[in-house]
Amino acid sequence: MSEMGGSVGGACPDGVTRDAALGHVRAATELLDGESYHLDGDGRVIAVNERALDTLGRREASVVGEQLSAFLGDGDGRRLRDALADESRGEETLRVTMEAASGDVERDLRVVGVAGGEASETAGAVVVGESVESTATQCGGERGRDVTLAKYETIAETIDDGIYVVDAEDRYTMVNDAFASMTGYDRETLLGSHASRVVTEDTIEEGRALRESMADDETANATLETTIEVADGEEIPVEATFATISTGEGEERVGVVRDISQRLEQRRKVEESERRYRTLVEHFPNGAVAMFDEDLRYTAAGGQLLDEAGVDPADRVGMRVTDLYPPDVVEAVEEHFYKALNGEASTFEVTYAGHDMFDQVLPVRDADGNVTSGMLVVQDVTERREYQRDLERRARQQAVVAELGQTALETDDLDALMADAAHAVADVLDTDYCKVLDLDEESRELLLRQGVGWDDGIVQEAAVDADENSQAGYTLLSEEPVVVDDLDAETRFDGPDLLVDHDVTSGVSTIIGSVDDPWGILGTHDTDAQEFTEEDVNFVQSVANVLANAIERERYNAELETLVDELEESNHRLEQFAYAASHDLQEPLRMVSSYLSLIESRYEDELDEDGEEFLAFAVDGAERMREMIDALLRYSRVETRGDAFEPVDLDGVFADVRADLGMRIEESDADVTAETLPRVEGDEDQLRQVFQNLLDNALEYNDDAPTVRVSSRREGEMWRLAVRDDGIGIDPERADSVFEVFQRLHTRDEHEGTGIGLALCQRIVERHGGEITVDSTPGEGSTFEFTLPAAGAEVADE
Repeated sequence: MSEMGGSVGGACPDGVTRDAALGHVRAATELLDGESYHLDGDGRVIAVNERALDTLGRREASVVGEQLSAFLGDGDGRRLRDALADESRGEETLRVTMEAASGDVERDLRVVGVAGGEASETAGAVVVGESVESTATQCGGERGRDVTLAKYETIAETIDDGIYVVDAEDRYTMVNDAFASMTGYDRETLLGSHASRVVTEDTIEEGRALRESMADDETANATLETTIEVADGEEIPVEATFATISTGEGEERVGVVRDISQRLEQRRKVEESERRYRTLVEHFPNGAVAMFDEDLRYTAAGGQLLDEAGVDPADRVGMRVTDLYPPDVVEAVEEHFYKALNGEASTFEVTYAGHDMFDQVLPVRDADGNVTSGMLVVQDVTERREYQRDLERRARQQAVVAELGQTALETDDLDALMADAAHAVADVLDTDYCKVLDLDEESRELLLRQGVGWDDGIVQEAAVDADENSQAGYTLLSEEPVVVDDLDAETRFDGPDLLVDHDVTSGVSTIIGSVDDPWGILGTHDTDAQEFTEEDVNFVQSVANVLANAIERERYNAELETLVDELEESNHRLEQFAYAASHDLQEPLRMVSSYLSLIESRYEDELDEDGEEFLAFAVDGAERMREMIDALLRYSRVETRGDAFEPVDLDGVFADVRADLGMRIEESDADVTAETLPRVEGDEDQLRQVFQNLLDNALEYNDDAPTVRVSSRREGEMWRLAVRDDGIGIDPERADSVFEVFQRLHTRDEHEGTGIGLALCQRIVERHGGEITVDSTPGEGSTFEFTLPAAGAEVADE
């Protein structure tokens, strides 16, 4: 062999025999892979690799420390012991039967790397095993050794790890391509150079100390982590594994060097991640964090929640979930822990030690994405949940108040409303009893008008005294609701029999109405010492206000109904009076008119000019009196003598009225037109009267040729009619007075009329459920608008 530089094959480098080269490469190869057993001087196993354990089918703990010969048959064990004791022998292969866990297997064992010294102290060996089937046919002489050497050379040159051999002076006698590439030097430079070219003296000393420890049987691990300095001065972290071998030229060391930069970087990331996790665990705010393994055993724990509970996190580490929590909590959390170990995150809530806990369980993965453990993140959400429950309770209280308020507007049954209120208050506040007491001012007693929870038969029957020493009397004098925490310990007043007999302990009561004008009391009570919040007290007060408003509204409606009845009676009497008066006045008026006519016919020639004038005044007065009586009679009959409502075609009504006024329209050269008018629900004769009066006024109160337009527009179930003229107009300040009876804006000399026409229009329109208004500008005209129900609309005939 020429060198161990470019290729390990061929001639050996100077001073290195073929046997030594074979030993170097073989020893290095065995450090990397193979079925190997490292023995001490007594033949005990001090290290064993995975492939050897697989062959034996045993765990490392059951192999290390045992004699290797113990796993062989009796004869084979003796031969192995003899081979190990013979320091002068070269490499020897023994075919043996090994007693594996699954049965006997045949192996070829090669004993290599025997060190000198007393067998029981410093001697040691590496035993390499191969299956009989894979053992190559032994080659004789030099050719066999060449073949074996070539095999190991190929292995050494194709692996990624660096391989080197140094002599007793720590100078390199062999390196492979991977080692040269790793260091940045070529092989020629490395061969013969001192190891300090790539490692520090400290590392060399550390290696020497490690070898001495191995020789003294103080350590079995021939591996150390260090750094090598490469050609460009950079330092690379490596892991070096080495062994000492004896050759014909003396003792040499074979080493395998692996670049562990990536491993260290990964280790750094893992350690950094663990530090972050542990920092999070130890300082997690408002909660706790714990890590757990596949046995659901905590491996780390911490957080403010544990600190506040006075729990030492160290007491949690090593404990299983089943050891720490009661069965109901274990049942709630266990499945989530297993989900995390299967890679699934989940959340849940559980109540523990009187606290509401929000839990997140997460899988913890390594760099390859494999789940290694689980993490439990716990937050104490008791205050948050209490706040949410408080909001929900408050929202429910508001909803109940709104619902009761709506019911109060829609019902006239006060007792039903009070019963609903009592049930609602007891339900929302989760109390045993609720009461509505009705105050009798004369007897100073309060009747249990409505309630919930009380003994059967006492509602509408039981009464409570309202004297100043009783709770009821105290409540009636209090501006604010009265809250009782413990009735037995109460010093402000005596508990009434109603409460004492029902074992009441706590409650809230408040006035329905006001201190100045109380109607009664609303109260709710419980047999337990219940704590009522400010919102609870406000809720009771709000319900009492709803009842007070309903009671006040009932009083108002009752008074209003009485007033309406009285007004209707009064109007009825007035209508009867107006009708009777107008009817009874007709007869004397006719008599006056008849005698005036007789005087005019019989004595016309005997009257002078003044007499004729006086007679004319009397006749005109009688005529005006007749017109006013007729108008008043029509006004009084609007409600009592009107026809039933039916669909009315206003186009036809307008046409009839226009025809009736045809002569006046022609004489005044008026332009009176209408758009297409709707059908409405009403009294046709009365609606004709409305159009008659409005059109007549439009013609009357105009100094020029009048222009009158009638139009309409739909507004929901009503039609709005408009009569617009260009007459003299009305002073806006007097617009409302034109609809009053006998109100005239002009003298009879200026314009004729009775002063009741527009009042009659208003009363007819109001009977039809509508309204009438006027919008006018003096000198520009007036627009009268009135509303009537569309045909088919339901309108009460008033």
